Amino acid sequence: MKNKILKNLMIYSEDKVIENGFIIIEDNIIQDVKEGEYEGLTDDSEVFDYSGGTYLAIPGLINAHTHSGMAPLKCAGDDLPFEKWLFDTIIPLEDKLDEEMIYLATLISQMEMTRNGVTAFVDMYMMLEEIIRAVDEFGMRGYICRGLVDSGDEGGRLQKNIDAFEKYHLSSNEKIHIGFGPHSPYMCSTDYLKKVSDVAKGNNALIHIHLKETLSEKKSYAFKDLAKLGLFDTKTVAAHCVYVDDDDIDVLSEYGICVAHNPSSNLKLANGIAPVHKMLDKRVNIALGTDSVSSNNNLDVWREMLLVSLLHKGVTKDPVCVEANEALMMASVNAARGLGWENVGLLKKGYKADIAIVDMDHINLFPNNDTISSLVYAGRGSDVYETMIDGVFIYKNGCYLTIDEEAIRGKFMKKFVKLYR
Repeated sequence: MKNKILKNLMIYSEDKVIENGFIIIEDNIIQDVKEGEYEGLTDDSEVFDYSGGTYLAIPGLINAHTHSGMAPLKCAGDDLPFEKWLFDTIIPLEDKLDEEMIYLATLISQMEMTRNGVTAFVDMYMMLEEIIRAVDEFGMRGYICRGLVDSGDEGGRLQKNIDAFEKYHLSSNEKIHIGFGPHSPYMCSTDYLKKVSDVAKGNNALIHIHLKETLSEKKSYAFKDLAKLGLFDTKTVAAHCVYVDDDDIDVLSEYGICVAHNPSSNLKLANGIAPVHKMLDKRVNIALGTDSVSSNNNLDVWREMLLVSLLHKGVTKDPVCVEANEALMMASVNAARGLGWENVGLLKKGYKADIAIVDMDHINLFPNNDTISSLVYAGRGSDVYETMIDGVFIYKNGCYLTIDEEAIRGKFMKKFVKLYR
């Protein structure tokens, strides 16, 4: 792979904006980020010159909680109470999804995410092999977790998750990470949670779980009791945490748990607003997720950045609660840290070349009086011009470079139209 030089562009690097600079990439690693004109030799390098417009390089965004296989369920069960949405609409439709549909859905989800500058995601769903195949072909960075419930687990879901971990975790494609996804305490027994926790801890693997998303969960369990099961003895991403109390927040802080905050989904399903300000006071690591396209209904982390700042300013009446730069960090480096990715989430020497290029000439970003504020308060996923993952451009000005979009859309629609018959 040739070295790449990205020059004559703005760069958001380590909490500051370089007004004109360049990035040097060797293979998949950023070798340098500097201000000024690039004057090096380029015989052995690919040079990408952004002098024709106003472009900004930012760290690739990370979707810290989603269900990529649910693309066929977009808009299914809209405007229903949570229990009717999940148990009466979503789960019956999921029973109709086959391996090919999950594979195609994961490709469709990756199209949407990379179009929005998302370079990595944390997933929880079924049919792991098909999701892994789609991620491997498309090229995103993923932490892929099998959704686990013990009811009806005669098919050996947990064992399949273990097999996938042993086969794929950091194997030939080091962008693919495998974790374990016990759905929630209300869909997993205490014994099952303990079993999954032991397996994950024994493999130093990630646990990805829904916690206290709904009002009905508020008093049904305490995080200190989950901690006694060993659930938090390994890296953990806890999605939602809407109804956590002070004791729960203490546990989140003590165990270094990464909370995947999903403001759009929580609002749309009428589940409420998580006490993010209280978590931040206890130095809990907050990342941002979209949840599924059925509960959001998109995979645009830009909207989550806007909402996390606006919502919690409104809740606290404090204009500095979740400032713009903090919201951008929640969508990038905070998630990376929660996943144990020490060289992802920043544009900095030694970091993976996961980069989103934003077209700052779009009218919604004009005039630009403050770059970070413009991104968070006025930015949209549609402002993304290019998306690079691991040193390779995956999306470029309306085109996907690793897949045949038209063919995938066609195959998807043939199966989609049969799903609702």
